[in-house]
Amino acid sequence: MKRFFSVLLIVILAKTHAQGEGIQDSTFLNQINKAKAYIDFLKTGQDIPSISIAVGKMGKLIWAEAFGLADRKNKTQATLQTKYRIGSIGKTITALTLGKLYDEGLVDFDKDITPLIPKLNTLGHPLTIRQLAGHQGGIRHYKGFEFYSSKQYTSIEESLEIFIKDGIEFEPGTRYLYSTYGYVLLSRIIEIVTKNDYLSYMSEEILKPLNMSNTVVEDANMDESNLAKFYAPNGKREVREVNVSNKWGGGAFLSTPSDLATMVNNSNAIIDTQTLFELATPQKLKDGKSTGYGMGFRISRDTTNDRFIFHHGGKSPGARAFLLVLPAEQIVIAICANSQADFGLNEVYKVARIFIK
Repeated sequence: MKRFFSVLLIVILAKTHAQGEGIQDSTFLNQINKAKAYIDFLKTGQDIPSISIAVGKMGKLIWAEAFGLADRKNKTQATLQTKYRIGSIGKTITALTLGKLYDEGLVDFDKDITPLIPKLNTLGHPLTIRQLAGHQGGIRHYKGFEFYSSKQYTSIEESLEIFIKDGIEFEPGTRYLYSTYGYVLLSRIIEIVTKNDYLSYMSEEILKPLNMSNTVVEDANMDESNLAKFYAPNGKREVREVNVSNKWGGGAFLSTPSDLATMVNNSNAIIDTQTLFELATPQKLKDGKSTGYGMGFRISRDTTNDRFIFHHGGKSPGARAFLLVLPAEQIVIAICANSQADFGLNEVYKVARIFIK
């Protein structure tokens, strides 16, 4: 892990070049052409209306391109500015925010937060930010059709009512249970400690410093000309309208691959290096078993090459997104699609390996 952290430091000190309308570094033309062929294979094989990709190496954005149609009905081409739902990659954004607050002394990852959320019944057990952000807090995930909710919530405080009455499902730290609602709770904690509403704080204190100019929280009433249409898995039918105000901090962001790559390379604009290490360190349960999840990052290891990978995927109604970083090789890959496509770590890692040499 020491090697992992040392090379990660190199990555986060670098800066991503400003994005344009199609970015292609001629130095990597051969690799880009190979990656294009694979992206075309994914797009064609699953009939994905559009895929957008950004690849960074050594802190520089070496390739960014959008393929296909953002809107099939109107035959609107996807561009680098086309915004996609990124689902649970929003958890990575929220985790970076918590890291910033930690550096500022506003939160302690290991302090009991139950006094801040008196409505939550933890059966007398303490609950920490580290446990919530690592999916060990016992907060439940979606039930029934909550993933496809159409209800408008006017605040995070209001959206807590979906799950807070259910309490926790187990003693924090004893199990791993993936939970978007755990991150909704973290979003409320961000509001409490900053004395600001989540949307305003994220816009001014997180997205702007990270230079994520094409990233916003989705609003049912927004008028966004660069927003993709979202399609079912076969890409033929638009998904029904949903309202994501029930999952702001856990899965409600719209973004672009270039912005996600920028987020990785510019992370030192808001968070200390050592704190980022905390987020990217796999947690352990009380019995000593590793969860493979830090705070907002999954951590994997390719044992064949002794290579560490940290990553996060996102699934949303009508969308799929994935973010992957190879710290030793200083590579970051972000891919977004406007259908519920079937790609993940294996597929995105194949793209990354093209750029290793």
